Formats: sequence, C-alpha cells, structure tokens
Amino acid sequence: MIRCGLLIIFSLAFLGCNRSAPPSATRGLSDSELAQRLTGTWILSVINTDSVTFSGEVSYRPDGTVVWQGTTSDKSGRQSFLVEGTWLIQGGFLFTRPTRSTLPGMENRPEDRDQIISISETEFTYRDAAGVTTTRQKKK
Repeated sequence: MIRCGLLIIFSLAFLGCNRSAPPSATRGLSDSELAQRLTGTWILSVINTDSVTFSGEVSYRPDGTVVWQGTTSDKSGRQSFLVEGTWLIQGGFLFTRPTRSTLPGMENRPEDRDQIISISETEFTYRDAAGVTTTRQKKK
C-alpha cells in the first residue's frame, strides 16, 4: 500500500514538472512586477475598425506616463501623431488614459482597460475590452 502511494506521489510530481508555465507567463506576478516588465518602448502597429492604420511606438515610463507616437494612415493620407497619457496596472489589467494629443478627440476618450496575458523581455500580449488579443514586440 505504501509503495502504491509513493508511486502515485512521484507520478504526480513528474506530471507537474512537465506542466510548468512558459517563461513569458505572468501568472503569480504582482502588479508591481508586471509594471516593471512593461516599462519600456514597444512597437505599435494597429489597424482599427475604421481601417485606419497606426504605426510607431508606445513608451510606458516608470513615472506612470505613457507616450504613443508615430504615423496614422487612412484613405485621406498620412499624418504624424503624438499622444500622451497615464498608465497603471491594477488587478492584472492595464489601464491607460490619453491626456494630450495631436489627434482630434483622443484626450476625451474613456480610459482603456486591457487584460494582461503575458509580458516577457521581448513580447507583451493583452486582450482588449472587445476581446481582441494583441501581441507587441519590445523595441531593441
């Protein structure tokens, strides 16, 4: 009976070793640890529901400010943009709010709330309120 119990324990321990989370997973990290991983500059490449393309970069600064900068393109042409705002991680969600912008109406947008899926040294994956999952690459 003891032999059987030991066999079960070792089997479960072995299975547990094979089920470890990938290195990029954020499971078990505090909001502070997630914020440390997010701090830096990430490549921005988005096409929104109106077929407007945004490309450039987004920088999450240690002081809780964020800057999006780059170009936007649509049927009428291209224009440079600069959007400044604030960011905070709370409960595993990233909250961002634009406060100043060269794009009309951006500073009146409601706060965004994105669920953090994972943050590694090179990739940041999140799910937005619409359920769309996005992965960004860290700028080198």
